[in-house]
Amino acid sequence: MAYTRIHAVKATVQKALKYICNPEKTDGKIDTAHQVGIELVDKLLENKYSYVIATHVDKEHCHNHIIFCAVDNVEHKKYNDCKRTYEDFISRMQTKGYVVKGETFGDKALKYLSFSASGQTRFARVSEKNFGVGYTKESIRERIEKRVKAQGNFPVKKKFPFPKRPDAKLTLIDTDKEKFQENGALKHWADIQNLKIAAASYAEGGSVEKLERKIAEKNATAKTARSEIVDLEHEMKAKAEILKYAKQYVANRKYQQGYEKAKDQDAYFRSHETQIILFGGAENMLKRYGIKTTSLDVEKMQTEYDAMAVQKAKLKKTYQVAEKEAVEADKQLKNIRQYLGIEKDKQEEIKQHKKQDMSL
Repeated sequence: MAYTRIHAVKATVQKALKYICNPEKTDGKIDTAHQVGIELVDKLLENKYSYVIATHVDKEHCHNHIIFCAVDNVEHKKYNDCKRTYEDFISRMQTKGYVVKGETFGDKALKYLSFSASGQTRFARVSEKNFGVGYTKESIRERIEKRVKAQGNFPVKKKFPFPKRPDAKLTLIDTDKEKFQENGALKHWADIQNLKIAAASYAEGGSVEKLERKIAEKNATAKTARSEIVDLEHEMKAKAEILKYAKQYVANRKYQQGYEKAKDQDAYFRSHETQIILFGGAENMLKRYGIKTTSLDVEKMQTEYDAMAVQKAKLKKTYQVAEKEAVEADKQLKNIRQYLGIEKDKQEEIKQHKKQDMSL
């Protein structure tokens, strides 16, 4: 709440309120009138704004009072009530206490739009004769519609990305330090900053219980991911060893075959001694690992190893994200606790226990 203005309004759709919120129309059921008010606000605010609604029953007619946050919870943009229709204009005039006549259109409708203020005996006709060019009800409706259309087509200016609740990542300022106690203006500034940080931490993380659950969940996720990474690394190490000897076996097999077919094996061996020795060593190691050289598929083994590497990268990402979110949530929790005095009381309690232990 520290970042937003509270904007109080009364519901402006007068016809709907007259029909819905009058006890006679709701069979005297106050809950029905309250539920209708909630539905109206949800429709008006598109479920994007936090609001409080109160249904008053201490008058001759029940009615709703609405207070809602002027900044939405989705895009953090200010509420814009400028996109109005002709019907909204008429309804707005009625809520201000004017009696309206001739607002409809059609063959049987009155030619002129007229208003009568509270205490006024005669209606004031809205016409070009009384107000000038452009003040017929047709012109008024056309002008409103053009304005709404122009707002919809107006090019949106490019905005630089704004970091999401940056204050939530900060740490509260310790105002108990001497420099803040001696300087009232500096302490006032620090108090405002702490309020922003605490509000951002609460808005970002929610309640203390929610943050505690989040920290526990993220730590558990990070621990699981880390354990899986360790197990996978052991498996990959063995796989890499087998893959190395498999490639070595395939690369030097032709020299072994050439040696076996050579008429002068001694001469052939002297010419390809390194390759033949490498083949023999690879063959022995593969047998030790239980790999059959007759059905050796190096390409398949490489694909399996690459898949394990991809899995390891995903697990590493999961671990890093979970660990980062746990650290951020822990900082938010400490900010909230410290601002509410919970953390300070906890630290004082620890100090007292230490003093008692030392005295014993």
